[in-house]
Amino acid sequence: MKTGEVIREFIAKDGRKVVLRTLRWEDLDDLLDFINSLVEESANIIRSEKVSREEEIEWLSNILKRLERGEIFCVAAEVDGHLVANSEIIRGTGYSRHVGFIGIAIKKGYRSIGIGTEIMRTLEEHARKIGLKVLVLSVL
Repeated sequence: MKTGEVIREFIAKDGRKVVLRTLRWEDLDDLLDFINSLVEESANIIRSEKVSREEEIEWLSNILKRLERGEIFCVAAEVDGHLVANSEIIRGTGYSRHVGFIGIAIKKGYRSIGIGTEIMRTLEEHARKIGLKVLVLSVL
């Protein structure tokens, strides 16, 4: 998929319009705020310390390259022009090529309004298209 490609739009349970799309360079500042907000609330994520802008640039660069090559599928949720959720599905390697590893994280204040459900539905549809048989979910 291409960067910034809109996948679907829907109205969340709280009435706000949500756009599900792939990541893009313009998301850098929102992604930095997003990851650091998860660190601040001590969410169960890999990081326990805030991320620097340079670290986020490196991470986003890597993700966008992998997205363009079809190695990873990312779905971001945008509300009111800001990124509020991010997810990915990564195909396993070797004997696990039929397994997809899914991660979903949603910013505080945007949980329990249907964003995670729609992201999961989108990831499941993509998994079927690329022939994955087993999905392993990590929710952050």
